[in-house]
Amino acid sequence: GLGSLTISCKKDFYLFLYLFFGIFLTAISIFYFYPTYIERPQTIKNGFLYGILISEDLPYNLFPSLHASFCITTVFSFFKNSKGLFFKNLYRAIICLWAFLIFIAILKVKQHYFIDVIGGILNALIWIWFVYFIK
Repeated sequence: GLGSLTISCKKDFYLFLYLFFGIFLTAISIFYFYPTYIERPQTIKNGFLYGILISEDLPYNLFPSLHASFCITTVFSFFKNSKGLFFKNLYRAIICLWAFLIFIAILKVKQHYFIDVIGGILNALIWIWFVYFIK
């Protein structure tokens, strides 16, 4: 959703919605036909925030990672729509760092395997290509 804040016209907003819908539809289809599960290790020292995370975010339906997919769409949308910003290179560097930290975090808290992140990135890139470049 963060990427939609830089959208300036109605047409781009609808393309962004098609992109989110496509990513979600693909992921839900894979979740339905090929459900996945991750065994979380019990050796992690559970802090308060991690306890909330594992109680709310169940370890099912991992591939593709929607965290990674929506992160890539946010970065793409920001790059596409940030041409008029005064410090655009600084903002672009910050959002790329943010995306990298998201990828590290979802692996670190044992929410996904590395292949899930790669699948999420590919899911987003395929839908970006389809929605924005094939039309």
